[in-house]
Amino acid sequence: MFPATLIISSSAPAVQKKIKIICQKLQNPFHPNNPDILKIGESSWTIKEVRQLRHFFSQKPFSHTNKIAIIFNAEKMGPPAQNALLKTLEEPGPNNFLILTTAKPQALLPTILSRCQSFRPHHPSERQSRPNIGTIRSPPPPTIPLTSDPIKNLAVATGLSADKNSIPPLLSQELRLQQQILVRHPDSSTAKKITKLIHSLRLIKHNVDPRSALDYYVLSTSLSV
Repeated sequence: MFPATLIISSSAPAVQKKIKIICQKLQNPFHPNNPDILKIGESSWTIKEVRQLRHFFSQKPFSHTNKIAIIFNAEKMGPPAQNALLKTLEEPGPNNFLILTTAKPQALLPTILSRCQSFRPHHPSERQSRPNIGTIRSPPPPTIPLTSDPIKNLAVATGLSADKNSIPPLLSQELRLQQQILVRHPDSSTAKKITKLIHSLRLIKHNVDPRSALDYYVLSTSLSV
């Protein structure tokens, strides 16, 4: 099993079913009195709960071979709580597993999305009422086509930056597209692009020349394409 799993669905029954399947595979049954399963996010989503999760994982399992922490509605965590969770996602510890649920993956940090194995379950009744639910439109292709060649990427940036005022919205659009791609196909390369795009937009916000910010993105991304 992957150490961290993200369940993406607005259907509570579908989420519950997937959680039970994961717990069953780990031979750690999902029921209210299981001391080796911690539930977070039923009423609060603060750094305090994240610290509680760390303490929970630091202890040995009571009656199973592993421990499971479940964070419901993870999108309700603010940026401080999400950032605090990253360390645990990176190093949950042996035989420790995390399950996050959300109906709004776009509200989660890309660094969290990239560290989770994602599933999009659907409740049977939802399939009946929406017969075409299995057809998911792919996001449009990125507006900044990049290669592994930094010289070609700089040429692309030059063609896109004739009007400096157009660069911030261009980078913002690229960020949204890459986030959509990451939600559908989580991988570290896309997550790195998102991180660099966020940094480029922050540079512009701090009065760095927009063309320089765009150059930073295309050059720093060259090695990871």
